[in-house]
Amino acid sequence: MFHINLEFDDIKISSIEKEDLIGVYGWLQYEDNFIKYEEFYERFLEYYFNECEFFLKVYKNKKLIGIIKGNVEFKNPNEVWLVYFIIGSKERSKGLGSRILNYIINYFSKDCGIVRFYARIQETNFETLGFWMENQFNPIKLLQGAGDKSVILVNCSHKI
Repeated sequence: MFHINLEFDDIKISSIEKEDLIGVYGWLQYEDNFIKYEEFYERFLEYYFNECEFFLKVYKNKKLIGIIKGNVEFKNPNEVWLVYFIIGSKERSKGLGSRILNYIINYFSKDCGIVRFYARIQETNFETLGFWMENQFNPIKLLQGAGDKSVILVNCSHKI
């Protein structure tokens, strides 16, 4: 578990703890019903028992508005992989997701020496692809995943 606790303006970003699971899962089901609780719990355990994984809850004015999950790879160069970056539907298209993403990127760049950032998204999710491209992430590879799901890897080189 890579523990993170950040605050800026009216936003608080912190690590998901076991006592948060039911509330975070309920919010996730309301926002994007794509994962069963068992799978969600497995993702939590992956994060909990891996020192390089992070799983974050995002609050605005004490209200849950998002989750972020990823992992840090300390190699040459150091990398962050973002697996989930979900902002609540009521908060989208206001620039808030970009502000949160930029804050996370700056945190990892300055505090952890990360120079490369990657995100994985569904190939057919054009709205999400647009968000990442607006934030200087560019498609670099198309992968065939399990079943018929394809995933695009997008990359952003960030200078400290």
